[in-house]
Amino acid sequence: MVNTVGGFAGHRPLDEVDVEELSRQLALNLTTAAIITKHALRAMRPLGAGRIVHTASRAATATAGTGFAYSVAKAGVLHLVRMVSEEVAGSGITVDAVSPSIMDTPANRATMPNADHDRWPKIPDVAVAYLFLASPAASLVNGAVLPA
Repeated sequence: MVNTVGGFAGHRPLDEVDVEELSRQLALNLTTAAIITKHALRAMRPLGAGRIVHTASRAATATAGTGFAYSVAKAGVLHLVRMVSEEVAGSGITVDAVSPSIMDTPANRATMPNADHDRWPKIPDVAVAYLFLASPAASLVNGAVLPA
């Protein structure tokens, strides 16, 4: 199971935090990850095997240029990965995350038309990290966050 669900909210000063935006980001990024994990674990535990790979973000660990609502929601995803990976340790189930920087997508290009798009990670390149973590080759990897 790979969770690539998520959404982005731009930077604004903390004293201008929009509570609705914060709620939306938490629901979109953290709540969905928790619900996906809950149901995946219910299916994987009886099998004694499985891979859960979530999408975090470099914004979860960086403060420069990131918005509070988005970054705190992604930090929550990292905490979820840490907690669940400890809970399932030794069960044959692993829980990890990929933590990309800004991705080269049409939406991101439209939002930042003057950025150096050539420096952004491309989707096929980042997909390799997901595929590795979801593969049998990563059976000893649990609780990892791969930057991309």
